[in-house]
Amino acid sequence: MTDWREMTNDKKQDMLVLVKEKFRLPPSADFWTLKSIGKKWRNWKSALKAKYYNPNESIESQINNRDQQILKDQWRNLLAYWSLEETNMKKLGHLPSRVDMFEHCYTDSNGNPGNDDVTATLQALKEKVSQLPPGSNDDVGRNDAFAQVFGEDNNGRVRMYGLGVTPSDKWGNVPSRNTCQRIVMEQKAAISKMEDKFAEQDQQLKDQAKELAELKAMEGDWVDIFSLFDPTKCLAIGRLQGIDPSKVVGGQPLGPCWCEILVQIVVERNEQLIRPYGLLQTIEDALGVQEGLKKLTINDQDTALPENDSKEDDFQDSPVLEDNDRDVSTPNNLPRA
Repeated sequence: MTDWREMTNDKKQDMLVLVKEKFRLPPSADFWTLKSIGKKWRNWKSALKAKYYNPNESIESQINNRDQQILKDQWRNLLAYWSLEETNMKKLGHLPSRVDMFEHCYTDSNGNPGNDDVTATLQALKEKVSQLPPGSNDDVGRNDAFAQVFGEDNNGRVRMYGLGVTPSDKWGNVPSRNTCQRIVMEQKAAISKMEDKFAEQDQQLKDQAKELAELKAMEGDWVDIFSLFDPTKCLAIGRLQGIDPSKVVGGQPLGPCWCEILVQIVVERNEQLIRPYGLLQTIEDALGVQEGLKKLTINDQDTALPENDSKEDDFQDSPVLEDNDRDVSTPNNLPRA
């Protein structure tokens, strides 16, 4: 037996007796119990088919490849039934739609409807199918031809699929209207926040570009060097040499957001350098100017000697100081070298 509808009432009553020997059920639960048994029976057949049945092999070659709980004759009937299903599916050319299922369930072996209501319903269903675009199939879905005639499926059931199959099993959960509105509002808020963040970043980039352009124009000018921790505290005075991030200074590239300054006047001698530069530790160590000396270019950690000067006039190159962590401004009343 391959169809639950072919199960005789005697066998169904025997099943109820077995169930009631183990569970206390009211008489009103008989109908639901039989439907539940039918569902589990179909699920069992489905699991057997997925595990043991191969449509590309003959029935005889699969007789012995079965679960030991199944009798050989029953297994042969199941294999024959599944083989016929495969044949019918190939004839359709696609998976059966709910219209196909309805026609199969409510017509006899010759395809004749059981009554006038079935005839009218089949005509409405086939009219909906005929309105599909050429070459498309009436795939099972929330708005297939069957749903357009019978209406939307209720929660907990997909018509033509029997007990236990729910809409969420077939096409996933669909959020409620309030949930959709909440999701839309959350997405709009997230997009607005992201746009504000992009606008802020864009403005920061513009400000940085403006600052770099101003610093570029100041190359060679006198600048004050202020403390990173106390913006009111002037540490030294020097000349801005450049802001090229690829230039090697102190053995490593200058990098973005840094500028090269040649220290010429020290104000706070013991202030620590913000960035390592060879053996230099303090602003006083970075002093690199004597009266009448040429301007030196900082390019490594080696000691630089001005032309025509003796070794007694040795001095080391000045280190790199970060420009965006301290104020760098051109003094108005500094003496010019």
